[in-house]
Amino acid sequence: MDALAANLHTERLQAVEQQAEVQLQLGLHNQVTTGLPPLVQQFWRREHLRGLLMTALYREQRGPDALILYGRYRDHLRRTGGEPGPALQRLAMQISANDASLLEVDLPPLPHADQAVIASGADPGRQSIARMCAAIITDTPTSGYSTALDRASCITDTTLVDRLRGLEVDNVEFGNRLARACVIHYDITRFLELGALPPAWYSLHKVAQLIRPDAHVVYANRDSALVSHSRPRLAVEDGVEFIEGSLLDTRRLLHEPAIRALFQLDKPQDERAPVAIIDRHELNTISDAHDLKGMYGALAAQLPAGSLISLTGPSPESLAPQVNEHITEIFGTQSAPEVVHFRTGQRLAELLPDGWQLVPPSPSDPFNFWPEPGRAGTHDLWRQNSVVAIKAGHRPPE
Repeated sequence: MDALAANLHTERLQAVEQQAEVQLQLGLHNQVTTGLPPLVQQFWRREHLRGLLMTALYREQRGPDALILYGRYRDHLRRTGGEPGPALQRLAMQISANDASLLEVDLPPLPHADQAVIASGADPGRQSIARMCAAIITDTPTSGYSTALDRASCITDTTLVDRLRGLEVDNVEFGNRLARACVIHYDITRFLELGALPPAWYSLHKVAQLIRPDAHVVYANRDSALVSHSRPRLAVEDGVEFIEGSLLDTRRLLHEPAIRALFQLDKPQDERAPVAIIDRHELNTISDAHDLKGMYGALAAQLPAGSLISLTGPSPESLAPQVNEHITEIFGTQSAPEVVHFRTGQRLAELLPDGWQLVPPSPSDPFNFWPEPGRAGTHDLWRQNSVVAIKAGHRPPE
């Protein structure tokens, strides 16, 4: 376990250094000077880390602070007969000489993905869990909707969980199986996905409408910039909408015209068609300090019998404490204030509204629901749990 912790620390530091290099390349010096000092103090022998912080301080016109950072390190080494490495010595000399070349930021043309984020109105200096998930799933993330910082953090994530992309794709495949089961076995053709990712090949409506072209899908996300990016990409799709909305404000969500139409709120409840509510992402960024059960209950109260709710989240059950700590640290940095919350399958079941019946084998690994031939459940470092429930009053299929 100690060896695992040491390896994780090393990999984490390497990824942090890569991320700081990207931030400096983008001219985001303040994020480096804010995030690196605690790590430089803790891992004081790591000269590349110290050099990155010195460069950022110099670019903030804090050259004296950069030289103090170097001088303390040099003096400490000299007491034990050592000297800083040549690269760090050279950097200190450049700072002392006010070398203007250290201020140069040679920005290459931004990839399409970064341009898309900026065009949507998002802050390219802040990371997003939704964009990171999409970048991990996408084969060519620079052509999607993500920033260099998002993609740098993905490097960090995959050093901790080397099959992270596979697990995200597994989550997509579970959504596909769920959509097929809803249409074929439960005669559900209306879907609401909370915390939806930007539209791409993995979007749920592509499966649902392949079986039933009249399927109606509404995607919701509380990130207004992500919604602004997503809407034009669905403009040519019939029966598909992307709205700004969140589980954290169910009252506003239920007043959205797209949701009113999807839920058929203009009809008596017993005349409404069943709806499937799918949450594979938003609940994982909401803490238990919120009344999640009440939030799901507020939506579920508007649905007729036979409707489904599906919740999926990363499980802490098979995570070594160090891995859990590091993953939480990645998503909890100042530049990415979102945090991933891990829940057991039993905890997910407790979030379901009263009066809803669990669909076997809830709670379980997602691959145990409507399994496909030749595919087994995942047994990796980061496992996921799912629960599926149906509103009472519906007779399950034979």
